Formats: sequence, C-alpha cells, structure tokens
Amino acid sequence: MGNKVNFMRYADFSFKKVLSMTMVFMILIFATGITYGQKKDYLRGFSISYYFNTIENTLKTFAYKYEFSNYQGNSFTASVFDALGKDFSLNSDNSGKTAKSLPVLVYHGITANTDEFNISPDLFKEQMFALKEAGYETVKIDDVMAFFRGEKTLPEKSFLLTFDDGRRDSFYNADPILQTLNYTAVMFVITKESVSEANSRSSFYLSKWELERVAKNNNWEIESHGRNAHGFYPIDEKGNSGHFFSNKLWLKDKNRLETTEEFEDRITEDMIGAKEDLENSFRIHVTSFAFPFGEFGQEETNFNEANEIALRDSKSIYDFLYYQIRGENGFTRNYPTEDSFLIKRIKVETSWKGSDLVWLLNTSSDKSLSYIDNMDSDNGWLDPWGDSYMENENLVLKASPNTKGSFVFLNGTYLWSNYELEASVNFPKGSAVALIAQYKDEKNYSMCKFTYDHATLEEKIDGKQKILAITKKPFDLPRSEWGKIGAIVDGNTISCLWNSEEAIPKEEVNEILSHGGIGFTTWGEKFNESELRIKKIVASPIEL
Repeated sequence: MGNKVNFMRYADFSFKKVLSMTMVFMILIFATGITYGQKKDYLRGFSISYYFNTIENTLKTFAYKYEFSNYQGNSFTASVFDALGKDFSLNSDNSGKTAKSLPVLVYHGITANTDEFNISPDLFKEQMFALKEAGYETVKIDDVMAFFRGEKTLPEKSFLLTFDDGRRDSFYNADPILQTLNYTAVMFVITKESVSEANSRSSFYLSKWELERVAKNNNWEIESHGRNAHGFYPIDEKGNSGHFFSNKLWLKDKNRLETTEEFEDRITEDMIGAKEDLENSFRIHVTSFAFPFGEFGQEETNFNEANEIALRDSKSIYDFLYYQIRGENGFTRNYPTEDSFLIKRIKVETSWKGSDLVWLLNTSSDKSLSYIDNMDSDNGWLDPWGDSYMENENLVLKASPNTKGSFVFLNGTYLWSNYELEASVNFPKGSAVALIAQYKDEKNYSMCKFTYDHATLEEKIDGKQKILAITKKPFDLPRSEWGKIGAIVDGNTISCLWNSEEAIPKEEVNEILSHGGIGFTTWGEKFNESELRIKKIVASPIEL
C-alpha cells in the first residue's frame, strides 16, 4: 500500500489559521492590480512602489515555500501547510563537521532576459533550492571575517552569497527566495547610482530610500562596490579604454597619463567616498569592498605598480576585498591564510542548473588523505588551459587546436601536505608528461617532468620556472601500455618516481610550496598533438 497522507496532521481550523488563509487570498486579489501597475511603470521610481513590491514578494514567498516543500517530495496538502508557516532554516543537512574553506558566489542581475551576467528568476530559484536541499547554508559578513581570522568555526557546508551593483531586479527577485529558505546575501552597492539623489528615480538601481529598507532587512547586508569606478575609461592618447583600478587614466586636457600619485589619489578617494556614502546614509559599518569587474591590476594594466598600489590602499580602507576568479584558473574556495583579506568569488554561470552548482561546491570541498580516484566520475578536475574530459573511466588531457598541451589540477587539494602520490598513466602522443605537486595556483607549483631521455624536478614561483634537479637516462614513455608516475612530498621537499622507483632523489623546493594540490600536464612539439590518459591515482599520507 502506498503512503497515505494523514490529513488531520495538517488540519488546523483555528481562528488564526483561517484568518491567515483569508488574508492571503485578499492579498492575492489586491496584488493583481498592483503587479499590473508595476509592469506599466506607473509607480516605478516612487517610494510607494517599495510597499507594492513588498506585498508582491510576500506572495512570492508563500508560493516559493509551497514549491520548495513540493520539491522535497511532500504532498500537495503538506506543501500548502508548509507554505503557511514552516521555517525552512531547519532544513540544513550539515553533518557536524567544520569548514576548512569557504566558497563565495557572485550574481549580478536576475531578469527574464538572460545573458552572460543576468540569470532567469526560475533558474536562480532552482539553484538556491538545490543548494538548500543539499544542506548548504549561507553565512554573513561578520561570520566570514571571524572565520578567516581564526576566531570562529563554520559548518562544513557554508557559503557566502553576494550580488553586485545594487540592482533592483536582483533584490526584488532574490528576496522572496531568501525569505523562503532563510538565506542571507550581501549587496555590493555602487554609491553613485544608488545613494545619489540625482538617480533616485532609476528603474535599474535601488534608490537610497529602498536601500534604507534593505539595510533593515535581516536577510541582506550592504557593502561597497565603489562610487565612480564602473565603466571603462580612456587610458591612452589613441582612445583605448580600461578599468578604473587597473590603469592610469588619460588626461585629455593635459595631453598625458596620470602620474602615479594622481592614480593613487583617485582610487583612494573613490574607495573612501563610497564607504562614507554608505555609512553616513544608512548608519552601518562597512567592512568589505568588491572590485568592479574583479580588476585591481592583476591581469590588465598600463603600469606595473597598479596591482601593488590598489591592494595596499584598499586594504588600508577595508578589512576584506572581493574579486572574481576567471574560468578554472585556481582553486574555487578561500582558505584562512596570511592573504585571506583577498577573497575570490565564483561567478555563477547563467546556464548552470542547480545540480551543476551543487556539483561544483561538492567537488571543491576539501579532500582528505588517503585519497583514491578511479576516474569513474569527475571529482573536480579543472583545466586552466588545454582540454580535458572523462572517457571510459579515464581522465583524458588533450592539446587543443591553439595549445601544444593541457593542464589539470584537482579541486579541493589545496591543503595537502606530506603525502605520496602515484598515478597510472598512458601517453599516446606528445613529447613530455609531468605530475604536478604543491600546486597553489598557475604561477606557483612544483613538478616531476618526464621525457624520452631525461627527467627533471622543477618549480615555478611567481611565474618563473626553474630546474632543481635532472636525471639523464632513457624513459620508456607508456604509449600503448600503462605506466606509473609519482612523487613523494615531505614538507617543502619532493622526490620523483617512475614506475614506483626513485627517478630523482629528494630536493628542497621554495618554502612557499610547503603544501598545495595535485595535477598533471602534457605537451608536444606541435599544436593539438599531445594526449595523456589517467585511469587511477592513489594519494597516501606519509608519517613524519
């Protein structure tokens, strides 16, 4: 017999419950006219529209609670009664384990017209429902600060949810979902657009009046996204443009670039001004700053000192700085380190399903030693360059048409230290293969590299590669058969293994490589002509 719904479990015909349901139906009728007026833009820009949106969001919250209860597999009756009052903050599936790292998500707009920066309301809802169902819970800015300072532990499945720009569509479409799931979020605000009286009737950005209400909303926090730092600015006499914090600007009236002093004065004034705008307007304490476009001279600049100056000056004004990671160029999560004031954010792709986002957070979680990967599924292999994919229980690395090789690393291994690693590999084509160890990022790691006639132990520090040791002898690269490559990592020393035997004795590497993740790389003499297959890796801790 199937499960029967015990209706009496949910039946509650008390005056309070009947009154609540009556009010909901009355509000539904009232909101129909309000929603029509909003869509016609009759009320947009006026403070009264906030109240109409609040009513509409209350109704959406009711609907979303019903949907989420139904999403969890509950019956129609159970879902209706859950929608009338269940607190889904009790839904967390955290196991009692504490987090070693923290992922941070960033969104921009939530609109029906989707593109690279704008996600649809339905897909955003699906992503949040999936995270909640998987046991993930949001944290607040103070939690983040305390975690990175070593003052507080967080549950294992914690994450910080952020939105950029202070957009109306992101607030009004996200708020009822946050209310439903008891999630919180941070809004990084452009003060020129939202605090300035000149833009008080903007249909795109939240007004100052609206932000006052947002500041009192327990599900939201407000932080800084600069004052005038958005858009692109002229950076040379030819009219080329660049980012505000990355470049000296071209002064047309003086026919020259800014001096370094002028650059520093400009960016400092903007950061201080934005902080003061928010603190004075909303009586809040602003601690965090999100770089517009995630740029602070680390990638695109017209003078080399931009990165150092931008970080130094922003750190003197704010406690924590946020930026976006590009593609798969580094570990997804943030770790409490000496540089933890600089926090990376995951730009959530507007095409990701809820399951895609859950997969990313799950596979980026910290992997413990001992570790075995039989390559029967993708457990978080990321490729900064070249191509990689799973095929027939193999991890396959291939050069792309515009690269001579490929590079992968395993997300969630950033904290690994003191281990022995061995991989079963097949190398159908190419001239060299390497095992990556102590991987911090694309500019800092060590590797055991093998070619036909020699093996080398190399390190890469701040992008500069150096050979530490070399063994000159033939190595029978496994073309049709399977072979093994490996390494033993002991503190900041490493030795290289070939078919379980020592190929290069233990050597010291740079002390910043005392821990780090694992990966592989391959390359050939020509474009699109190298391939490496990996069918199993085994990582075991070594006793000190």
